[in-house]
Amino acid sequence: MKKYMTQKCWESIVYNDKQADDSFVYAVKTTRIFCKPSCKARLPKKENVFIYHSGSDALDDGFRPCKKCNPLGKHSHDETWSIQIKNIVHMYYKEDMTLAQITSLCHGSPYHLSRLFKKENGITIMAYQHKLRMEEAACLLQEVSLPIRIVAQNIGYKTTSHFIKHFKKYYGQTPKAYQLSLNNRKN
Repeated sequence: MKKYMTQKCWESIVYNDKQADDSFVYAVKTTRIFCKPSCKARLPKKENVFIYHSGSDALDDGFRPCKKCNPLGKHSHDETWSIQIKNIVHMYYKEDMTLAQITSLCHGSPYHLSRLFKKENGITIMAYQHKLRMEEAACLLQEVSLPIRIVAQNIGYKTTSHFIKHFKKYYGQTPKAYQLSLNNRKN
């Protein structure tokens, strides 16, 4: 069911108001596409815009959902791949897995999935794995009695020196210094 175009609706579209996303969708009659108010697509002419209560109403009138803002909230094909990769990395980040091994579990090519993951998340698959490892290391280092060697092994590093090098690069200090700084804050 179409809704009357108010000045507030139009301003929400013009200023890409995320807060209005749950209030309505707008459809553009010239492109036959409907979007959320927060969509970053080119601003249509006001006279070409219809307002709908929901995406299903716009679908019923023959409009298709925008690929940019995804007004129906369904995951795109790329998002589905990205979620699958993240799940695999979460399951296996403690193991020494290569990019080829991770992507083979997704049944995709390393080159394609690497590009896709970086486009969706802003970082590479291996950088994501590294980030998870460093975050887990920081949690484990809060345990004062846990030796650095054990922390390194628990998060998937074969050698302590390799872990220390990566930790220092990520946090700007060695794991021991990080552990001591946490102890100093507690006291």
